[in-house]
Amino acid sequence: MLKVTVAIPVYNAARHLNVTLDSLMHQTMDASEFEVICVNDCSTDNSKEVIENFSKLMSNIVLIDRIDNSGGPMIPRNDAIDAARGEYILFLDNDDFLGEEALERLYIEAKKNQSDVIYGKYVGINGRKVPGSMFKKGNRPKADIIKDNLVNSLAPHKMFKLSFLRQNDFRFHPKAVVGEDQLFVMQCYVTAKVITVLADYHYYFVVSRGKENLSVKYFPAEQFFFSFNRLMEFLHECNHDESYKTRLKVAFLNRFLHASRLRGHLLTSRLTQEQKKDWLSETKRFIDNHVDDSLLTSLEPRFHYFMEVAKENDIHKLASVQM
Repeated sequence: MLKVTVAIPVYNAARHLNVTLDSLMHQTMDASEFEVICVNDCSTDNSKEVIENFSKLMSNIVLIDRIDNSGGPMIPRNDAIDAARGEYILFLDNDDFLGEEALERLYIEAKKNQSDVIYGKYVGINGRKVPGSMFKKGNRPKADIIKDNLVNSLAPHKMFKLSFLRQNDFRFHPKAVVGEDQLFVMQCYVTAKVITVLADYHYYFVVSRGKENLSVKYFPAEQFFFSFNRLMEFLHECNHDESYKTRLKVAFLNRFLHASRLRGHLLTSRLTQEQKKDWLSETKRFIDNHVDDSLLTSLEPRFHYFMEVAKENDIHKLASVQM
């Protein structure tokens, strides 16, 4: 078995893919010990040609050429999980890159700690903001979701034990239009016996491409809440004790209310009045199903009034909400 599989969903990334693959070609881990699975999601540019050119230089590249475009990175990542031959799998976006020692360092620490999930310090490029609070305590061989603030890092740019994913049937939900990475990572966090966080090296470089990273497509609120409904259901049904489950829910909801596009939609002029009514109604349904009064009062105070307005489904009070 190989040590690591690097999984890269690829779609129209020809302008950036050279940097991504070059960072893998120059890893300190020997090329015979890891594979790079590039899942080409029916790119219309020359992304496939870039991959094929690198495969002449890198014998460890595996190209999966999809017949149908999947509409997002979820299914290509699942394709890579199914095809992977590594003991661990690391998800890398097609415009990001790794530090040269990243794979070697991550694997050594994963084996040392028997980690189910492991990731290292992120670096933002071109002004890209990245989470940092979970790295402030230094290396955390056995990190805690709450104490080490892991809920602030729910992007999939991490390394996971492949047998752990397969045994628990963890996949990226193909029907999710947003939040599929948060659902996947939270499921892994909550189920993992050991999560390791490393702060001793620049492991993963997250690149901002300006407007290329932005999506302006509108979708109904029901689609937006798809992942988050399932995430809250998962937290409710997980095997942790009730006190810890409550703390997990509070931690996630505080992050969700602060960082998600929910606030940016409902409290700005991006949506029409009818669209806001749709989003507010779905927000009420989400609260009614997952946030009882005791949980609501445990949230950060700045979110209380918004949650009350949403519970009342009062579109007229939205204008007075500040958080």
